[in-house]
Amino acid sequence: MVPQFAFILLFTFFSAQEKSDTTTIRKIEENLDLAQNNYYKAPELAGYYANEAVREAIKIQNDSLEIEALILLGTSYIHQSRFDMALDIYYQALDKEDRCSPATIAYLHACLGNSYRLLRNFKRASEFLDKSALYYKDFPNDPRESYYHNIKGLLHFVQKEYKQAEKEFNYALQINRRFNNSKAIAANLNNLGMLPEHFQEKIKFLEEALQINLAVNATWAIAENYNNFGLQHLYAGKYKKALDYLEKAREKAKTINAQEILMDNLNYCAQIYHKIGDMANAYESLQQLHQLEKQIFITDRISNIERRIAEKKLKESEQQVRIEQKQNQLQTIQKRYLLGISALLLTTLLIIIFQVRVRQKIKIQKLAVEQELHEKNNALINYQLNAVEIEKNNAFTALDYSKKLLTNLCCYIKSRNDLFQKIITMLKEAKKMHNEELKTQLEKISSFIALYLKSNSNLKDTLLQIETLHSDFTERLMQKHGNLTKGDQKLATYLRIGLSNKDISILTDNPPNTINIARYRLRQHLNLQPKESLTEYIRKI
Repeated sequence: MVPQFAFILLFTFFSAQEKSDTTTIRKIEENLDLAQNNYYKAPELAGYYANEAVREAIKIQNDSLEIEALILLGTSYIHQSRFDMALDIYYQALDKEDRCSPATIAYLHACLGNSYRLLRNFKRASEFLDKSALYYKDFPNDPRESYYHNIKGLLHFVQKEYKQAEKEFNYALQINRRFNNSKAIAANLNNLGMLPEHFQEKIKFLEEALQINLAVNATWAIAENYNNFGLQHLYAGKYKKALDYLEKAREKAKTINAQEILMDNLNYCAQIYHKIGDMANAYESLQQLHQLEKQIFITDRISNIERRIAEKKLKESEQQVRIEQKQNQLQTIQKRYLLGISALLLTTLLIIIFQVRVRQKIKIQKLAVEQELHEKNNALINYQLNAVEIEKNNAFTALDYSKKLLTNLCCYIKSRNDLFQKIITMLKEAKKMHNEELKTQLEKISSFIALYLKSNSNLKDTLLQIETLHSDFTERLMQKHGNLTKGDQKLATYLRIGLSNKDISILTDNPPNTINIARYRLRQHLNLQPKESLTEYIRKI
């Protein structure tokens, strides 16, 4: 009972745990969806949902969900222009790369490349993007490969390699159109809208991107679209129109504190004011741009992050060296004690062999004793079977003898009935006779009565034989019911051999009512219920 109760408790516990984990996973996935949907609209809110997902994933030790949440948290920091924080978060995710899929590792390297691009460390950005490309060679159909090409294109753009940038943007656009990813399509079109030349084509790209972003109220992306509208009009020399678009971009960017967009906006404004000769506004724009850059590009903070990562890797290397040293020490100890262990094993083996032999000897002796006991048991069983067979034969003999006695009784009863009938007939005839004839007739009747008395004596002997033959039954009956009278015992014996009430009445010279009363008393003495058969009960004893 206790093991079953323990099993039920364990089953209930694990079922509840599994149900709790399932609920938590669902909650994490909901937070990830909310973060995904909000990093263009409200990056800070997206960061909150991503952070909640990280916390819940750590609780249930789900590494894959934790990594996805960390990536989204880093992306939310990117859209808040907190590039150093994004870099730190991405490195935290990279620490767990051995517990996520190669496709996720490729995407994570692309995210790190983007962080370094935004921090203007183009060399490190290229290194991470090259690693991302190596992973994507093995996973060509992953939809997030478009992100890698997008970032690669942006890296070419800032280095004024416009042809290569356009090629990467178009490749990313093909992937996103194949997977029908509208947000990513809008991002690709927006990036294509940054490139110089072919003004009308770029404007169409930006209009399509703006329509997509307006439909989902992606404030960050809308601000970036307006910025690029302003940039295209700057390229075309349409400065007033450019300033109008840049004003719209600035209003949108300020609502979500999108400092990266504001920096681009100030840069474009400074160029336009310079073109139109408004040096005061150009200088003011450059001053504001410089202040923003000072806030965002804090070299010491980034260096601290990279230093922390380098120190962590150094500690891991030192830990690995210490582990290897301990392993070497363990191997040395193992070699030293190998001989001793071998000797111990050999000794143990000899002891086991000795014990096995002793056990085998004991087992053989035990088998011999068991064999002897088995033979004695067989002999006893055979003796018991013979005794049962003898008892069975005796029972059959007694049964045959009882049948013969019953046959004699039947004959006696028939002959006596015939005798009584004869006497009745003779008495009827005697009524009609005279003295001499009557005397002779009475002598005949006297002879018949004498004959009856002789046969009655034989009947008593027969009844006595029946009682003697069934004495074992009488003993068993008295052992079970010690309160029975002699009359009860005789009546039970007669019932056992199959005599009816009428037969018993004739044999005992008692009227049928007396036999019925005797049967009733016998039932009481045997404590029988009304539904129980008296004859059946007696025969079972």
